[in-house]
Amino acid sequence: MSTIISFDYAIKYLLKDKGDYEIVEGFISAILKDAGYSAVKIKALLESRSNKENYSLKSSVADVIVEDEEGHKYIVEILYKSFYA
Repeated sequence: MSTIISFDYAIKYLLKDKGDYEIVEGFISAILKDAGYSAVKIKALLESRSNKENYSLKSSVADVIVEDEEGHKYIVEILYKSFYA
């Protein structure tokens, strides 16, 4: 079965428009909640980069600054790396 939309494309697409940040915020908040943190809001997009030279080693990174409900700020790195043999 072929991939229709990859995770890295979806995240990059959602980070292009601030109107879509709430989807990414919900995703990050759900993961952080399991670790005992409160919900977060995206404050800034720091960097987005990808490595496309070799498909089997492809990786994408997006760094965002988020702020939780108590005002604490964190840098979150969203990393996608494919692991093809």
